[in-house]
Amino acid sequence: MHSPRKAIILTLCILTALTLSACSRESQPDLEYSGIKEVDIDELYSKSAEKEPKETKAETNIIPDTTDFEITEEEPVAITVEEEPQAEETPDPTETEPPPMAADHTHNYSGDELLRKRFSEEEINYLHNCAFLGDSTCLGYCRYNLIEEPRVLGNGGVAARNIHTHSFTQWGQEVDFLTGLRNTGCTQLYFQMGMNDVRIISAEEYKENYKVMLKEVKEFIPDANIHILSITPITEDSDFYPNERIDLLNEKLKEIAAEEGYTFIDTASVVRNEKGFLKDELCSGDGIHMVTEAYYLMLGVIFESAGV
Repeated sequence: MHSPRKAIILTLCILTALTLSACSRESQPDLEYSGIKEVDIDELYSKSAEKEPKETKAETNIIPDTTDFEITEEEPVAITVEEEPQAEETPDPTETEPPPMAADHTHNYSGDELLRKRFSEEEINYLHNCAFLGDSTCLGYCRYNLIEEPRVLGNGGVAARNIHTHSFTQWGQEVDFLTGLRNTGCTQLYFQMGMNDVRIISAEEYKENYKVMLKEVKEFIPDANIHILSITPITEDSDFYPNERIDLLNEKLKEIAAEEGYTFIDTASVVRNEKGFLKDELCSGDGIHMVTEAYYLMLGVIFESAGV
């Protein structure tokens, strides 16, 4: 039989145990796995999954940012490449400016050998100081290798009325007629054009256009001596235009020379037959253009007019 003291101690122990048990149960979580709890877990996972793209998006944004930064770092290289042409703003004049020719130029041009068969060294040397501007007839001087190409500025459709619409190739560069004439360094300038005007404008318009053009040349090259060559005739069987019309324009050229103090040279006189038409044997076949011999004859008249 237990003593009262022991019973009291036992009772206290039991009460203490019961109290600790009750506290333990209150601190434990509710572990009921109902459907509500399963839904809550799914929602929690869903919310966690929704956050992942945001985190991924933030991570992927880092790549463009890094790329942009790298491109920005490389931009100065691209700018440097674009700025390189600025160093060429002051080019070497010897590379961009064609070498001017001079009156005493004595180089051996291949065409000189052809000229020596007919002309003296004095005449040939004079020709080295001559530049020509005109239409397809004028172009024949270099096509037949009698005058160096840079000193003959000629195009098929050239006329005084449209001279500013034409450019000419000279030493590999495209130039306007004024620049081209000045580039030659020549002071004896010869003009031969008009065939392209015969059927288009009046004689008075032709005269005015020609005067304006020559005035521009004189202002641009003050020391130039201007010589006007006559329009050459056509053959008798050509239906291009009556020779009388060509003769009328030539009269206007004479008037310009007399009024402005230029020299008019009737080169057409040596290629005409007794009827005033272009000699058949001097025609290249189209009734208008001429063969090499015609240019030898016209050069002879030019040298005679120059007094060499």
